[in-house]
Amino acid sequence: MPLTKEQILAANDRSTKEVAVPEWGDTVLLRVMSGTERESFEREWQSTEDKLLPQYRLKMLRRCLCDADGASLFSDAELCALGEKSALVIERLFRECMRMNGFEAGNLEDAAKN
Repeated sequence: MPLTKEQILAANDRSTKEVAVPEWGDTVLLRVMSGTERESFEREWQSTEDKLLPQYRLKMLRRCLCDADGASLFSDAELCALGEKSALVIERLFRECMRMNGFEAGNLEDAAKN
């Protein structure tokens, strides 16, 4: 029997993944973005004239880094502080966020063309 609206809305489909960050001395949790968060990220990407969204790695991480309850760790106002961390760590976490959220090489560029 097909799922009901209530069953769909009640389903916990936003998985998290614990990722080791030895440079920071422990692990972090990354989560799958909601549909709304992904749409927002893609719209922001598409709205830039040169298709180079400022701080796009940090903006992705802001949507994916979470606490044990799934709440975001950082606000948009804290992007600059997060950006002061190691570029190697940020890149590694960004790539994992991309993988977890179904982005493949070129997906953002394809979204920008639409």
